[in-house]
Amino acid sequence: MFEEEIKLPYCLGDINSQLPLSYLFDYMINIGTLHVEALDLSTKDLLEKNISWMIYQVKIKIHQLAQVDTKIKISTYVSKVDKLRIYRQVNISDQDGKILIEASFIWLLVDLEKMKVIRPLKEIKAMVQNMDLDTDLEFTKFKDLESYDTSISWPIYKSDLDYNKHVHSGAYIRWLTDLVDLDNKQLREFEIYFKDQVLQEDQLEILKKHQGPNYYFQINKNGQGAVYAKSLWQEDQEENSKK
Repeated sequence: MFEEEIKLPYCLGDINSQLPLSYLFDYMINIGTLHVEALDLSTKDLLEKNISWMIYQVKIKIHQLAQVDTKIKISTYVSKVDKLRIYRQVNISDQDGKILIEASFIWLLVDLEKMKVIRPLKEIKAMVQNMDLDTDLEFTKFKDLESYDTSISWPIYKSDLDYNKHVHSGAYIRWLTDLVDLDNKQLREFEIYFKDQVLQEDQLEILKKHQGPNYYFQINKNGQGAVYAKSLWQEDQEENSKK
């Protein structure tokens, strides 16, 4: 288990003095980077070999968003490695040890020259830890939406791009959570599947479908499905108790 404690600054807070999921997501990505770098497998070293990390799918369970001006502990471990996929668990706890967020990631390693997924390196396989914890979240098998409520053309700005010049994973979370505006409801689950990478020159269309407490999304890139997601929103019990 690899852990890090972080003090959350006011400057990243939202109108409720909480860190939005998109910012917490960046911390969850970074803890994985720090974990592998602690084992002398840096991102820089991988890039020199034309190898890069890519998120395939992630599912996040949100018990509560973290408050600014508090300390959080982020812990992570690699739970499984198969032929191509690397499974990483990430938890965020508050300063009292209460679990705020649980997340299951599937990562891939990509040969940037051939733009092809490669087998996990032996150093990655050696990171697998049997924690005897039932923390793996079940992933959704996404498919194209058969129907949708709204369709929106979406611009891509330079600030949305990462060091590979692809749209940053956290940008999708920001886009899709901003498309749901509900009073007295909280985001409790968010899952996203990256079928294809998106570049700044691509033309994007976001399809949205509302079904019960869930919102389903399909991001089309040049007319073809590239990214799929769903979010679960539930009543804010704390807010309701005040009424």
